[in-house]
Amino acid sequence: MSSDEGRPKLPGAAGRGLLGRMLGFAAGVVLLAAVLIAGWLLFALMIVGGLLVWAYLWWQTRGLRRQMREQMQQMQANRGEHMGERMGEHMRREDGQGGRVIEGEAIREEEEE
Repeated sequence: MSSDEGRPKLPGAAGRGLLGRMLGFAAGVVLLAAVLIAGWLLFALMIVGGLLVWAYLWWQTRGLRRQMREQMQQMQANRGEHMGERMGEHMRREDGQGGRVIEGEAIREEEEE
């Protein structure tokens, strides 16, 4: 009685000898290499696609960024002028020279007698 009697034979299957095992191993290595290469190519395509989308959006929004930057500078300049006018009254010294205001907190402790 042979050990292969109960098993159905697959059509076109390679023999179970050394040559069949070597062919199966080689096919597995080739298949694994193909899957790894395909994975790396897919990863590279996704990276390139992401960079292209980022570059497109960056290029399309450059005018908006420039406008926002100018608006922020204008707001800062206006706020500085406005604050300077308000603070100027408080910063003037009696001798006519400008002064510097340093904000802080003071705690006064009184000694009891």
